[in-house]
Amino acid sequence: MKTLVKVLIALVVIVVAVVAGTLFYVDTLAKKAIEYGGTEALGVATRLDRISLSFLGGQADLNRLEIANPQGFSSQQFFVLGEGRVAVSPGSLLDDTLVIPDIRLA
Repeated sequence: MKTLVKVLIALVVIVVAVVAGTLFYVDTLAKKAIEYGGTEALGVATRLDRISLSFLGGQADLNRLEIANPQGFSSQQFFVLGEGRVAVSPGSLLDDTLVIPDIRLA
C-alpha cells in the first residue's frame, strides 16, 4: 500500500512539473512553431521577435512578424506586422461559433 502511495505521489509531481514547464515555455514554443510553420508553408523566411500568450485571458500579442518575399521581387519583405493582438472569448472555444472580441494590427 505504501508503495502505491509513493508511485501516485511521484506521478502527481511529474504531471505538475510537465504542466508548469509547458506554461513557462509556451511563448518560446509558439514562437518557434510560427516561424517554422510559416517558413515551411510559404517557402520563405518567417521571423517573429516575440509572442505573449495568455490562456486565461484568451489573448495573443505578437511583436514584429516579418515574412520575406521570394527571390526576384524588389522588396525584401512581403509582409511586416509591427504589433498585433487577437483575443478570443474563452467560453466560445467549445461552441460552433468562435467569438473574437478584439483584433489589432499595427
